Parts: sequence; structure tokens; C-alpha cells
Amino acid sequence: MLAWPKKASLRGRGRQPDLISNGEVCDGKAPPVNASTRLLWLAVILIFSLMVAAAAALLSRAGGDGPAAAMFKGGASFGATVLVLFAIFYFATAGS
Repeated sequence: MLAWPKKASLRGRGRQPDLISNGEVCDGKAPPVNASTRLLWLAVILIFSLMVAAAAALLSRAGGDGPAAAMFKGGASFGATVLVLFAIFYFATAGS
């Protein structure tokens, strides 16, 4: 349950301290991510990006594009998906 911290300092005029669950003042940053969690998320990002790329290539090929064009579209969708998911991961972990 969220509660006001016992040793809270107000960081500005009339500003309330951030709500947290463990009794300490929150500084607005996400907790650090350890290496094993980071590797797990990397694997999830890559697997999901591969699925998106395969779907894009298959749909492109089924739409009448040649093999080279289908592979190019699959590669582009893989790169875009990885970029977006890495940006989301970086934002969610606050660059830790």
C-alpha cells in the first residue's frame, strides 16, 4: 500500500513528496535493471522483431513482390521494430 514516507523532505514550495511503497522518498527515477533482466528483455525484443519481420516479408511476398523486395521490407520492419522497442525499454528504465 502506498503511504507518505516518514523522512520526507519537500523539494520546492508546497510540493508534496512522491508517494512510494517502501518508506523512502522517490527521486523520480526507475529502479536499476540488472544484467539478467536486461538480457531477457533483449531476447523478447529480438524475438518479437523477428516475428514482425517474418510477417512483413510473407505479406509482401504474398502481395506479389519479388523475393529481394520482400526481404528488404522484412529487414526494414525488423529494424524499425527493434528501434521502437529499444526506445520504449530505455524510457521505461530511465536509461539505467
